[in-house]
Order: sequence, then C-alpha cells, then structure tokens
Amino acid sequence: MTTMNGIEHIKVNRFYKLTVIVPVYNQEELVLRALYSIPNRQDIHIVIINDGSTDNTKKKIDEFMDDETRNQDITFHNLLENKGVSNAVNMGLQHIRYSEYTVLLGSDDYFLPAIEEVIDQTSGEDLVYFNLQINNGDVWAIADNNKVNYCGSVKLMRSEFIQGLQNDINRKYGEDYYFFQDILKRNPTEKFTNIIAKHYNYPRKNSLSWQQRHNIN
Repeated sequence: MTTMNGIEHIKVNRFYKLTVIVPVYNQEELVLRALYSIPNRQDIHIVIINDGSTDNTKKKIDEFMDDETRNQDITFHNLLENKGVSNAVNMGLQHIRYSEYTVLLGSDDYFLPAIEEVIDQTSGEDLVYFNLQINNGDVWAIADNNKVNYCGSVKLMRSEFIQGLQNDINRKYGEDYYFFQDILKRNPTEKFTNIIAKHYNYPRKNSLSWQQRHNIN
C-alpha cells in the first residue's frame, strides 16, 4: 500500500469479471454491511472512494481491508476533503479497464446473494439489469419501459462500452440520470434478468433523495 496526498492504493494484479465502485461519505454505521455484501470472489475488484468522511468511516474501511478472509483485490482512495459523489464515481471509473463489467454500490445499500446469479448471466451484453428490494420489502422490477426511472445502480455495465464517460462534477444530485443518458446515446445491447439482487435503502431520512422530496437544500 502506498500513501500520497490522502490517496491509498492497493495495486491490482489481474483481469476481473467485475469492478464494484463504492463511493462513501460519513457512513460509519452502514459501510461494512455494503462492503461485506460484495461476493467474496477473486474475479471481483473493489474500488472504494472515501470522500472526505469526518466520522469513523475510514476506520471501518480499514477493518474490511485488513480482513484476511477476503479474496478480492482492493483499490482505496482516501480523499482529505469532500468533493461530491460525481467526483468520487469518476475516480472509480478510472479503474474499470481492468474488468469486463462495472457496477456501482451505494455505501448505504447492499447486494443480495442473487447478485452472483446476475454476474453469471452476463454474456457480452452492454447493460445487464437487476431488480431492487426497498426497506418495506417491495420490489422495484426494472424493465425496458421504466429503466430511465431507475437509472442508478440497477445494472452491470460492460466496462469497455462505458470507457470515457464521466459524471458532471458540478451536479449536486441526479448525476446518475445524466450519466445514464450518455450511455443510452451509445445504443447499448441490454438484458433484463428480473433477479432481485440489491437492497436499496429507501426511503432513508436525510439521504439526497429524501431531501429532494422534502425540498431541503
């Protein structure tokens, strides 16, 4: 591990089936649940971006990285100041050339075991969608007619296909919608698995989506 200007990096050493990008800010209570939900497979590369957290988030991430039972290679960026989720995701996207597919995982969400079924169903499609379960147990099923309403982390993206795309760092929220629009402009091939593969922590008080709904700046 090397440390420079607040950035810690564990070097990758193989080509991966999947890169999981995890941007995190002040999630000391939930970040370990998210990280441990990532399948413990050697063909998965985890990229964690600690976006200037002021709580014990980094301590929790260090605990995960020190766990010798984990088989993944991990790249860790520890930013000294908060620069926003768009910048954090962009930093993660710098590493996707090492993998066949890429997926985003919010640090307050977590994968369900069925995410492995989604991974194993990939066969060269540009986008492979999965369904979400929310806090009350309801399922949000992703299909062609509603995919733009669930434009965030509901899909595996073929890494080569999305190479060069970036989030607009000036957007406070909704950056995933515009990123998805840029993806659609490339006319992706798509698969809808109908597999419930992630728990989406919604609604969650004081999240960005909660603040938008309640008109809180």
